[in-house]
Amino acid sequence: MKPALRLLFLALILTFSGNVPGWDYGAPVTASVWNHAGSRLECILEHTIPGLGSALFSRTAGEPAVFRLLVDRPWPGSGRLDLTLLPPSWKATDALDRLGNHAYESGGRPVEIAGEPAEAMIDALEQGREPSLRVEAWREPGEYDDIRLSVVNVAQALEQYRLCVKDLLPVGRKDVDGRIVFFDLEKVEIGSAGRARLDKLAEYLNLDPTLPRLVIANANANTGLDPLNVLPDLFRQRAEAIRTHLADRGLNADRVDFDAAAGSDEKRLAIYVFGPDELLRVHFAFRIFTLDDTARAVLDQLVRYLAVRPLAKPIALEGHTDHVGSYSDNRLLSQRRADTVRGYLISKGILPESLVSRWFGETKPVAENDSEADRRLNRRVEIRLPRP
Repeated sequence: MKPALRLLFLALILTFSGNVPGWDYGAPVTASVWNHAGSRLECILEHTIPGLGSALFSRTAGEPAVFRLLVDRPWPGSGRLDLTLLPPSWKATDALDRLGNHAYESGGRPVEIAGEPAEAMIDALEQGREPSLRVEAWREPGEYDDIRLSVVNVAQALEQYRLCVKDLLPVGRKDVDGRIVFFDLEKVEIGSAGRARLDKLAEYLNLDPTLPRLVIANANANTGLDPLNVLPDLFRQRAEAIRTHLADRGLNADRVDFDAAAGSDEKRLAIYVFGPDELLRVHFAFRIFTLDDTARAVLDQLVRYLAVRPLAKPIALEGHTDHVGSYSDNRLLSQRRADTVRGYLISKGILPESLVSRWFGETKPVAENDSEADRRLNRRVEIRLPRP
């Protein structure tokens, strides 16, 4: 755009906003530099803005485009900015396109704009239009700065960026982190859906050995389950099956850890083993048939499991008590416990016809009644899932 016409457009913006002009940042024609870098995980398009820092567009696998402004000297204040697309120099009379008002923060990365506005800025560069940021300055009330992204020399780097985006993995970290591999009752074989999920995870991790490690955890670890402590071996067998499948897909087994109670963080991804085996029993306080928080957590997990792995045959709910009290009282109490569990599951969306209640009073203990700990184990409802 000719200098006179650019001044005209800036004057129009000034008239529209009613603000006082401050500093104008933009690369001159003779020093406009654009660079591209990328992999199958991330594509970057970067532009140097003399005296300010750089403008960076990035696209991560599985994520929308993001525009960031990186400044050499951290901004001390926060405020608002107007994002505008200036017309190309050969269509100087075209109207401005305004892409809204956005916030900026203090610090060295004050501006981050994601999604459609960032994509529109990239499209504009391809069309010869210059994205312009009109920033409320913190120096004086009503003052603003203009930051322009030059279209000069952008073509080659932009073409490389577009090709890079086309080759990005279809999944990103958010698509593989925290995913669940479901197992049937007492089984260690991985189903087809689980194998597909693990294949995506292996492809993602194989691209870069510096990516986070993987921890295989137990989806039921934090719900106070398995009081008899009989299931650690089953978790380990399932985790070994997952690690073996990933190794068959080229992932080094040394990058995979087992930790039933772990989760993901910046240094590692997590994938969760989820079977119903720890969800087959809820316990009750002495002479009580209402659910406590732990029992509700167990049943909520069971509902979550059944939503993904529905069963073709009914689920049996079997109520039990300890030996304290009369036979008739205990039989009634065990019935109430079974009915309580049934009512809770129905309230969470389980069909009534898929639940069958039975009650046995004190006649089927799983532990001696010599201590309170043993008696608590006997005060329970057993949840019997049909074999798949």
